[in-house]
Amino acid sequence: MKKGIFFAFILMGIFVGFCTYATQKTTVVQAAVLNDDKSGLENYCDRLKKEELVLVNTKSDRYINIEKSSELNKCELESVEYKGIVAMKIDDFDSDGKSELLVARIKTIEGLDTLSLTMYNKEMKKTGETVLTDKALVGDMFINEIAYKKMGKETLIYFVADSDTTINTDGYYWCYNSVKYNAQGFFDKKEKTYAGTEQDEKTLKECTDFVIGDKIDIKSFTGKESFSKYDKDVILLCKISMEHTIDNLYKYIEDKNIKGKTLLIKILFYICFNNNIIKN
Repeated sequence: MKKGIFFAFILMGIFVGFCTYATQKTTVVQAAVLNDDKSGLENYCDRLKKEELVLVNTKSDRYINIEKSSELNKCELESVEYKGIVAMKIDDFDSDGKSELLVARIKTIEGLDTLSLTMYNKEMKKTGETVLTDKALVGDMFINEIAYKKMGKETLIYFVADSDTTINTDGYYWCYNSVKYNAQGFFDKKEKTYAGTEQDEKTLKECTDFVIGDKIDIKSFTGKESFSKYDKDVILLCKISMEHTIDNLYKYIEDKNIKGKTLLIKILFYICFNNNIIKN
């Protein structure tokens, strides 16, 4: 009887050891697959950098046209068209044990700055493509943020804009767009916008509650800051900001001594495309 129990314990020990070995081997194999996928996708990143304009860590000057008037001079921010990559990120976006490459591009189409997302697999084939928003770069002072959050078998990717308009009129604009990605591709697009003279506590709460409903934890959000400051699981992809480079715009609006109909002021504004995350 004792011998039978002894042999049973031995067999159980062998079985547990085999299962542990098999699990460790599977984990090692999965890690190797991920590393191989990353290597190929990193090479594709390098290829895209050569084939397309990459706006990562660049600055773009903007100009303002000022037309003399009998009362206040009319100011108009010049239109600039953009086309290029603002973010690239390698990660396992659908939790299938294989890496994918997410590329975010901005392109001006009929006066609107659109932000598109494209996902590639390890064979560099597209597994999904969508336009996330056509409301990027709105206003003459803004911060745009692109980021994502993994949620089990899917990933939420979002764009948020906090914008002010100060030329000719005062206004405030806030926009949030999101989309999910899984093994079947992009799905479940959502949008929330607000436009007015300013954002009060009521509208801030409405916007915050909408984002929280999208499973991003920003309960203490006060505006302007990155969502990643509040939700530790949010991974920042890119920030695009536009700022004034002079303190007093109104001196150009009110100046009656401006000669000629149009004055072009250089480097009044600039856009900074800031992204320091390319690979995991």
